[in-house]
Amino acid sequence: MQIRCFRCGWAFNLSRETMAAAVANAEATGATHHVEHCPRCRQALKISIEQIRRQLPPAARATQQTQKETTMTTQEMPAQQPMPTTPPAPPMPEPMPAPAMPEPMPAPASEPMAPKPAAKKPAKKAVARKPAKKVAKKPAKKAAKKSAKKAAKKKK
Repeated sequence: MQIRCFRCGWAFNLSRETMAAAVANAEATGATHHVEHCPRCRQALKISIEQIRRQLPPAARATQQTQKETTMTTQEMPAQQPMPTTPPAPPMPEPMPAPAMPEPMPAPASEPMAPKPAAKKPAKKAVARKPAKKVAKKPAKKAAKKSAKKAAKKKK
């Protein structure tokens, strides 16, 4: 079954064994979805169990149905065989006593230490600025020159 991550777009395959295990686990727990993580970005992807069942090959579906039937028949049958007994667990050891209080910190030295001078940052190199270029004044427009000449003539 091919799955595409909706976050990174990476496509990867689920093996038949993984799909069969997911369906079996979902049936045991009653889950409706299986969570698979993208191998590239680790995004959690929810896959519907029904979609996984549709993608399973017929042989895997048949083995799951027979397993389901055998579990149902063993649950329906009364327990006639004695259950194997397991030896009781060894007694738990007594908890360790709490550790004693840690030793107090030694007293500070009689003379206080002189504070260290703060580290200075290296000075920035001065960057030489280029002088601004002087721009020549633009010549006045012809119309402005004519009006200035007429004004000068009238004054005289």
